[in-house]
Amino acid sequence: MSITKLQDLNDKEITLTVAECGEFHELGEFHEGIESVDEAISIFKKIPPARMNGIPSIGINIHTKNTESYEDVEIDIVTGKVIDLEMLEYVPDITNEEKAVQLIAELMEKLPEFKVRGSLALWKNCQLDTAVDNSLTCPSLENGGVC
Repeated sequence: MSITKLQDLNDKEITLTVAECGEFHELGEFHEGIESVDEAISIFKKIPPARMNGIPSIGINIHTKNTESYEDVEIDIVTGKVIDLEMLEYVPDITNEEKAVQLIAELMEKLPEFKVRGSLALWKNCQLDTAVDNSLTCPSLENGGVC
């Protein structure tokens, strides 16, 4: 396989999702392929509370081009009125993508009234470290974690 083909396989599409029910996305409205944080928040806020089947959520989806959608990496970041960053520790496929971390930071900025669990500082620092010298000198690695 040529280098060009390998690069094509590594191309990622990072988008947002909005679900009326964060636990079971197939219950009620489910929107995917959302390109902007503003659009995701707009859809999220338009879900009428009177017909909710569950707690609404905003998630991040990473699709690798030329792969099946069932291979995508996805996690809900916003659930109800909570932005849960603690779960990111268990999903390095999300935290290793600079665009995904930027989308999460933008969600936090545009939803200041929501409770935030955890911090993005660790992953922002990892992104800076890799940008500077292309090595992972992440504090969590010293403690056996992932960056």
